[in-house]
Amino acid sequence: LREPGSVMHCALKSLLLAGAGAMAVFASASQAATTTDAWTPPSDPYLWLEDVGGDRAMSWVKAENTRTLSVLEADRRFEALHAAALTIAEAKDRIPTPHFIAGRVFNLWQDADHVQGVWRSASVEEFGHASPNWSTVIDVDALSRKEGRNWVWRGANCLYPEETRCLISLSEGGEDAEVTREFDLVSGQFVKGGFQFPRSKQGHVWEDRDHIIVGREWAPGDVTESGYPYVIKRVARGASLDQAVEVFRGSPKDVGVNAFELRDGAGNHAILIQRDISFFESELYLLTEKGPVKVDVPLKSQVRGMVQGRILIEPKQYWTSKGQTFKAGVLVSVDFNALRSNPGQVSPRLVYAPGPRETLDGVDQTK
Repeated sequence: LREPGSVMHCALKSLLLAGAGAMAVFASASQAATTTDAWTPPSDPYLWLEDVGGDRAMSWVKAENTRTLSVLEADRRFEALHAAALTIAEAKDRIPTPHFIAGRVFNLWQDADHVQGVWRSASVEEFGHASPNWSTVIDVDALSRKEGRNWVWRGANCLYPEETRCLISLSEGGEDAEVTREFDLVSGQFVKGGFQFPRSKQGHVWEDRDHIIVGREWAPGDVTESGYPYVIKRVARGASLDQAVEVFRGSPKDVGVNAFELRDGAGNHAILIQRDISFFESELYLLTEKGPVKVDVPLKSQVRGMVQGRILIEPKQYWTSKGQTFKAGVLVSVDFNALRSNPGQVSPRLVYAPGPRETLDGVDQTK
């Protein structure tokens, strides 16, 4: 879906393909809404779009691109707007988004010469200069050419606190499924014999240097009806995926199950498992030495971070606990150590309650 050197056309085609999937969902939902008797799943006339790289799907995309571009390019404003947008997207003087890893500043940079991107780093001091001296860590375009793939950068998950070993995730053409490999920032190379996870919709959390908590499609069909993992396992260094030990199992009826971690400046580390039983409702589990233990929080709530040993939670519904009732949309905290001792007895404390003309829009944490 990419035309070399054309960021705008790449984005347009991606949006069209994404719109195709949305159209299929809308069609199915519309048919279901008209059924008043016993409901049976309707046939999906757009199921062939699931084969994203298939000849039929690609022919449809190309035809829709041609139809859409003919309308856009007929507008007298198109050429100037397209040129301006492309100039901005490929500008060399854009402000690079910084990510701090191992005491250095990292950034994924894309421009006309690096359409897929360059993951690069600079010292904090260099980053403060008008023209930092960047060092290339991974050239995604070059890696794609070397491996004969169309890699799209999906991110780096580096083991704290040294942050010298990272799990690098790449997807073929920007699909949801990704391939993940261990990378050594010291040598600047992928680790030979290191952690490797083949193509799948998946998520990873470092438990320690030699163990990773992973959710993925372990065997064909090990996904929910929504297409996401529902089995979480622990993978040990040097072991095959077949030797991974199951940690948690949801249900194929769930939306999905994923593991994530929280850290704070005091050195606290929590690994949590979120089981999405519906689009708006989730169960929360704390991973302990004895296994996952369910945390007593509302089904409609969101974990926002951890600061000074207290986990921040935003309830999306009224929450009554220990004689206190918290409204939806406030921010509360619970003690992490107390939670580890008794996850079934949570004692939330109010952190922030929006005023009558306010809403809680987001939460970020520092050390």
